[in-house]
Amino acid sequence: MERPASPLTPTGTVTAVAEGKAWVHMVRHSACGNCGACALGFSTDTSITVIAADPGQVEVGQEVELYFPPTQGMTAALVVYGTPLLVLILSSLVLSRVVGYLGSLAAALTSCILSFASFFLLRFGEQKRRQDPKLLPQIKQVLER
Repeated sequence: MERPASPLTPTGTVTAVAEGKAWVHMVRHSACGNCGACALGFSTDTSITVIAADPGQVEVGQEVELYFPPTQGMTAALVVYGTPLLVLILSSLVLSRVVGYLGSLAAALTSCILSFASFFLLRFGEQKRRQDPKLLPQIKQVLER
């Protein structure tokens, strides 16, 4: 394949391959800014190793072009922020009906505690979700050197 058309196209070198995944070492460019697609956000690190879904065509040492589907970030944001918010709203509604008007403060506090608990439960399951092939960056093509 040929070189990517844009210098902003994420490329890297495959450092390891196993179980349908490839570990790709990427160098972060100054033009990357803070898009967060590589999960660095505001980090000042200039390189990162990304785990990408490997369709079985790459070998260690090859340079590859990666594709970060835009839905990955939206799905992650929905899960991380939407789940605790949904727990907060539903538990507030249910608890306010159960305890009535006099217990509304207790219902509100319990709802907040349940919301925080759901956030921490999501955090503990993060490593499992990171290995989900649907949520990994995709190897778009193998590049020639």
